[in-house]
Amino acid sequence: MSLGDLGHLLDDKTVGEIGPVDILLIPVGGTYTIDAEEAVKVTAQLNPRLIIPMHFKTPVMDFPITGVDLFLPRWGRGKGWFKRAFGKPAGPHRRHPGESAGL
Repeated sequence: MSLGDLGHLLDDKTVGEIGPVDILLIPVGGTYTIDAEEAVKVTAQLNPRLIIPMHFKTPVMDFPITGVDLFLPRWGRGKGWFKRAFGKPAGPHRRHPGESAGL
């Protein structure tokens, strides 16, 4: 499930309507969406099996939002977890045309 540009916390009715979530794409950058602290609260409400943070600052963009580093420690994971799970360092990577995502 993708929460898109979610800009508010979820109420109990909405959480009930969503139901069980296996994979959650959640914004974490703030300003235009929920921030890292709010994303942790929503993640706890939905209790997904896999969490994919999105809409966060990277070195190749200039929006006034925060990086994923503010979300990972609050969620109870750090960049080391990502590297162990996927064998790659966490962080942005700019792919070139035709380059595989390598997933």
